[in-house]
Amino acid sequence: MKKIVLICVAGSAVALAACTTPGFLLGGATPFNPQHPQVYVVKGSHTLYLVVDQEPIVFPAYKGKVKIKWKLRDSDYEFDRVEGIKPDPKPLSGARNAIGVCMPEGTDGSEFSCENDTAVPGVFKYSITAKPKKGGVPIKLDPTIANG
Repeated sequence: MKKIVLICVAGSAVALAACTTPGFLLGGATPFNPQHPQVYVVKGSHTLYLVVDQEPIVFPAYKGKVKIKWKLRDSDYEFDRVEGIKPDPKPLSGARNAIGVCMPEGTDGSEFSCENDTAVPGVFKYSITAKPKKGGVPIKLDPTIANG
């Protein structure tokens, strides 16, 4: 019985190690789409937080512009029409910020899009601002996009 338990434990350890090796992760499909990140409002003990399902949002060097369309997944909140998604003018790395024109999409305030020039390598900050639809304090987050 002890040998069977030891074999099961050893087999489980090998399986878990395989899941964390870079070769395994690079070979599999990602569970999300960098062109369609999802944004959630999450309640902590005393504070509300914005959470993006990808941090950073990563793009390989593509040599072209792609549209990123964020979706806010809370019907009680909407993206601020002006500040919803806003690129930081100073890149964390790289010559210039690759995040271009940003604008609201749709009519319910749940979608916002920006252009990302994936030909510009580096890491770029942007801000997200969501506000309660019935009034109240907006929630903010400063995540990043990585190209290359």
